[in-house]
Amino acid sequence: MGDVGSTLLGYTLAALPVLAFLQTGDARLFLVGILCVAPFVLDPSYAQVKSIRISPISSAAKLLHEARG
Repeated sequence: MGDVGSTLLGYTLAALPVLAFLQTGDARLFLVGILCVAPFVLDPSYAQVKSIRISPISSAAKLLHEARG
């Protein structure tokens, strides 16, 4: 999909429920939006925590490498 396509898809999945909630005031729409986006946020977060627990030193090196671009 590429960076642009995934960014657009992620933004759309996150923004549409918020916009629908603002229009209708129905809190269920906001909850559905959170549930739709949660797997995409929780999966990489879980993988990062697991990586840090297994090898903190190599994880620190990876984080520094990613931060520098």
